[in-house]
Amino acid sequence: MAVERGLIVLGDVSGYGEFIATTELEHSREILAELLGTLCECARGSLNIAQLEGDAVFWLCDEDAAGVVDLLKEKFVEFHRRLRFMTIATTCPCRACASVGSLTVKFIVHRGSYVRQRVAGSEHFVGNDLVLAHRLLKNTVPSREYILLTESAFAMVSADGLVAHEEQVEHLGRVRCGYLDLASLRTRALAERTEHLEPEEAQLSAERTFPVGIERIRKALRAEALITEGEHFALFEDPRGVGDEIDRLSERTPPFAPAKITHALTRKGARSSPLGQELHCHHQTDGREGELLRVVRADRGPTASRSTIHVVGAREAFYKTQILSETPTGSRIEVRFAWESTGGSDPSVPQGFGDKVQQELDRLAALV
Repeated sequence: MAVERGLIVLGDVSGYGEFIATTELEHSREILAELLGTLCECARGSLNIAQLEGDAVFWLCDEDAAGVVDLLKEKFVEFHRRLRFMTIATTCPCRACASVGSLTVKFIVHRGSYVRQRVAGSEHFVGNDLVLAHRLLKNTVPSREYILLTESAFAMVSADGLVAHEEQVEHLGRVRCGYLDLASLRTRALAERTEHLEPEEAQLSAERTFPVGIERIRKALRAEALITEGEHFALFEDPRGVGDEIDRLSERTPPFAPAKITHALTRKGARSSPLGQELHCHHQTDGREGELLRVVRADRGPTASRSTIHVVGAREAFYKTQILSETPTGSRIEVRFAWESTGGSDPSVPQGFGDKVQQELDRLAALV
């Protein structure tokens, strides 16, 4: 068996022991699964999942790991963004759903050697450095949310602002470390607005009435997904099924222009709702890197629905609230847009944006 060497990274849900001991098992189990799934979903770059260990994720990373600290910071923000969406989405009064906000996450990063072996058909990892990394989960760091790096790890990664630390580990002696407290990063997860745009807040708005029922409008919005020419400011009720629509539209002819869509990734919403659902799409047009679309508010009833979406692109970012409602003779759709600053300049409506919105309304009218 060959000895491998690299970074051993652990992501552990802090507070889960107390959480599961004081809440309903069937609910806390589902909550943990969703949070661990979030940590696994946003694993990019050189981090590879080795095992899931109860309330923790165990990753292995090769020697090219200079950016691993920034990646773990991203994971921390995504974790707390998911917690926020789960809190907003749930209507369950149980103790688990009510106290989910008490959870957070910590990371251990150590550089060392390990050996892979197969036992009963499953891959396992052994080695003294693995023991050390796992024992460091129980430590004296004065925080519940941090990245703790051993001396061997921070010698090979970029990690400014480390606070010097030391741990006494049974059988392994004194271990020199450094840690970064992550508490201040939580504000990034809470930075997005979650309320709907009101009329007076909108910089651009449009509406249209249709002589058909609300369900027909909903079906038309879902059927087209309105990913036309790779532009994601277009109208849709919610992005469920968007990934399938990209595949479907790729087989169609203009005006859909599927060649501009080169890669897409969808992330499910929180607690089986559209809230928090994401669409990541990458383009190769005009040097654009990509766009991120996220549902930050979603309310739906039998005769009305309202959703607010945050769209972040390489050139601009904005919020859109879409309202769909019944009328005495059919249904009505209203859309409101508000831009945010993406480079220090005052946000303004991009040239031609209003025309594109009207074109989408025209296209929806033609469909129904």
